[in-house]
Amino acid sequence: MKRFLTLCCAALLLTGCAASESAAPESVTEIPETLTVEAEEGFDQAYADCLRDYFAAIGSADYEAYKKTVYPAYLECYAKYLATENETAESAFDSLCHRFDEDGYESWRLTTLTVGDCANSNIDNFFETYRKWGFIDDAFVTAAKADAQEIRHVQFSLYALYAGDEEPVCVARGVETLMLRNADGIYVIG
Repeated sequence: MKRFLTLCCAALLLTGCAASESAAPESVTEIPETLTVEAEEGFDQAYADCLRDYFAAIGSADYEAYKKTVYPAYLECYAKYLATENETAESAFDSLCHRFDEDGYESWRLTTLTVGDCANSNIDNFFETYRKWGFIDDAFVTAAKADAQEIRHVQFSLYALYAGDEEPVCVARGVETLMLRNADGIYVIG
């Protein structure tokens, strides 16, 4: 089970916010080339763009693009954890890229990402969960908070269209993650 608690899969296990009510597009006849983002009103577009890039990297299995969207200190800390599990960050990413594979389908494409702030935001509880799993330690939390201009607790839902299907299906609903803005940019923690 721990193998699947990869960079994003850990976030997929967290609960606490109500699921997003946004629906996937009514009908899609061909798999779109880009990931559409639907952000709740007032949600900072720069955070939405970072999440779009994060999932676009997963959808295209582009590890280098993915690394640009993940908070570097988190990726370093998480890689140390993975080493104790005889795994690398790149192999965990590869597993994540196949997270949505389904038997009988040749391919899939992420189509729609809905995103907004988590209604029951509790950043410390999120960090505590990651500490319990062994992904981070107290030093990471202290350093991340000191480095951050802002840390946001966000919620997203994600839709994928499988080859041969006419409509996307929800593959992640109401999932929580943290995002951090510092002097260098905006990143996903997880």
